[in-house]
Amino acid sequence: MSEVLSPASEEILKAYRGWVVPREEVHPRLFFSEGDVAGLLEKAEKVPWLFNPIVERCEKVLKTPPLEFSDRSDYWGRSMAFRRLEELSFIYALTGEERYAERAKRILFQILGWERWIRTPTYPSISCVLAYDWLFKSLDGEERREVCRVLIDRALKPFERILSERSEWWTRDSRTNWRSVTHGQIGITALGIAERYENVKSLVEGCLRGVLAVLDAGGVDGGWDEGVGYWGYGIGEAVRFAEALKRASNSKVNVFNHPYLKVTGDFGLYLETPDGGCFNFADCGYRPPNPWLMAKLAAEQRNPYWQWCAERNLKADIHSFLWYDPELKGEKPRGLAPSKHFRGIDVAVLRGGWDEKDVFLGFKSGLTTAHHGHLDINSFMLSAFGRRLVQDLGVWSYADHVFWDRSGPRWDFEANATVGHNTLLVDGEGQRYGSEHFGRIVRFVSTNLYDLIVGDGSRVYGELLERFLRYVIYLKPHLILILDDLESRARRRFEWLLHYVGAIEAKQGWFLITNDVASLDLQVLRPKENEGLTVVKAERLSTYIDQHGLKRSYMNKYLSFSPLHRFSTCRFMVLMYVHPADPNYVKAWRVEAVEEAADEAKIEITAEGWRYHVSVNLAERSVEVKRETEQEG
Repeated sequence: MSEVLSPASEEILKAYRGWVVPREEVHPRLFFSEGDVAGLLEKAEKVPWLFNPIVERCEKVLKTPPLEFSDRSDYWGRSMAFRRLEELSFIYALTGEERYAERAKRILFQILGWERWIRTPTYPSISCVLAYDWLFKSLDGEERREVCRVLIDRALKPFERILSERSEWWTRDSRTNWRSVTHGQIGITALGIAERYENVKSLVEGCLRGVLAVLDAGGVDGGWDEGVGYWGYGIGEAVRFAEALKRASNSKVNVFNHPYLKVTGDFGLYLETPDGGCFNFADCGYRPPNPWLMAKLAAEQRNPYWQWCAERNLKADIHSFLWYDPELKGEKPRGLAPSKHFRGIDVAVLRGGWDEKDVFLGFKSGLTTAHHGHLDINSFMLSAFGRRLVQDLGVWSYADHVFWDRSGPRWDFEANATVGHNTLLVDGEGQRYGSEHFGRIVRFVSTNLYDLIVGDGSRVYGELLERFLRYVIYLKPHLILILDDLESRARRRFEWLLHYVGAIEAKQGWFLITNDVASLDLQVLRPKENEGLTVVKAERLSTYIDQHGLKRSYMNKYLSFSPLHRFSTCRFMVLMYVHPADPNYVKAWRVEAVEEAADEAKIEITAEGWRYHVSVNLAERSVEVKRETEQEG
């Protein structure tokens, strides 16, 4: 049964079906034409910092003896082969210097001769078809035929069979980056040799359907629940295909008109942290959003805020050079709300502003079944003054098939499990995996005075927990109050986790965390210390052999709080105050829970000359905040 696409996707498909695929043997054409070369060389003069390092890397390659790249090479060896092939071919296309082409062709025909094309037909084919497009003038007739023969026999035909049979899981699942990666790369491959492949029209349509299904599955406001890293990869490949198809059809088939691509730049913009990392939930490293993707989205939508994000992180690579538009002036967001709830994936970001020292808090809810997802519902990360203070462990190195066995082994890797996140353990156990186990952000409020997230994690602990509502209240500019409302059918031990970054020091009734120039004060109001409180400072070292045969060791370092005794209901209240690090720092803020009942809590906080009155209505899941000067109070 054919999957149902959105009306917007159907319109794009309709345009595709009315278009005749050109069969002229004209190259280059995928991302630029012969007529674009002069403009690209002029652009190289304007942005030498994006272009010259590519040339320098190619020159370095030419000064070294040729390497023999094999399909038996490790991951880094294969990656080096692909990168050298693409960069040498690209510089040849712009300069016409045969010395680049000769080395590139040597690598190209090595790859074409590999016995194994890794995992699916896509990994080698995309680099090979780009090389074919850019080296075309340097290839003789026999070489051209051989490249096309291999691409057809080892990429296009196998993929066409997979699509017809839907024999691979990723042909049926639109919520994974791997679908847009495979479909996008094969689509580009088919467009690159369209004049040589009889079934190109139907194959590209199948690829287009797959890419559109992925875009339809993206969050309504541009989010992606596999995290920032796999958004950059999966949506990046969708965008590469969109560009190739747009150029081939002279804009008659324009995937950039899809609603998701008109808004998804916000996902990169908001989730980039002020220090140049990102809210790295799921299998994601602490890196900025894909810079060339941000640049391309900014150029297509003429969005100066996305351009600002791209410009902060651009690197000297082919796609950054091609798609960064220096005529579009990047602007730091002005008048744009700094905090945002990505409703489609239930991830939220709270920001003090858009400056490098502003507070940034990322909050994770949503599905436990997201590809590359973790058991991390109601977890958060926090940075301020340009440094992380509370972290998400992000991604550990993959370890063959066991890393993906969600029946149990995946959760033995602590970065994936609840114990690796800033949320709760119940009786020492973490969250459950499954479609019935998910979280929701049930309230999101952003004002000039405060921001509020209410996350409902009641479904993610199975029989262990009946209610888990987490209230995150950001009192601007430097205070964060977290209140957890918990209930279970039985008496249980609840444990509150905090994965701090830097050094930690226990003070009298509070903790001081310092990471370089930034500090975090933390005080636990509930459970009360005089009613019994257990504090654990844990350092858990995990060691294993990863998928590349390398020994890996990772430290999971955290602070935890729990009531001394077991209860069926529990309330955590934790206040955090961020400030610049100072060796002579003296705590000058105060906090007190002044009133509590079964369905409400009132907290007063004095800091930085202000007195905050916070009322939390647990029955209505609402918060009221008032602020006055200390003198007024």
